[in-house]
Amino acid sequence: MQSGNVHWHPSFISLKDARERRDEARKLLANGVDPGEVRKAQKAAKQERAGNSFQSLAYEWFGKWKTDKVESHYRKVIARLENDVFPWFGGVPVSDVTAPEVLAYAAQIADKTGFPG
Repeated sequence: MQSGNVHWHPSFISLKDARERRDEARKLLANGVDPGEVRKAQKAAKQERAGNSFQSLAYEWFGKWKTDKVESHYRKVIARLENDVFPWFGGVPVSDVTAPEVLAYAAQIADKTGFPG
């Protein structure tokens, strides 16, 4: 049985934020746009971007690449990706990963491991 008390939850927003969202929704409605459809489109775009994350595409590549590799080798490769690369680029959409970011990170790995970069 619930006590009827309102409990804090991380998804709750402040009154100020709620009013801003209301105002944004009113502006959209005034322009003939359904705010619910806008939210659905934003959510779909977010899910699509997550599906195109560096990590998801790397796992897809890895699944194809490892087929003719020795188990010990492909285990090292996936461990390096999971331990060294995914923390930096894992959740980033591939379209947002830039060459300077990759080069800067590769230089850090080279410094850490002593591998010539």
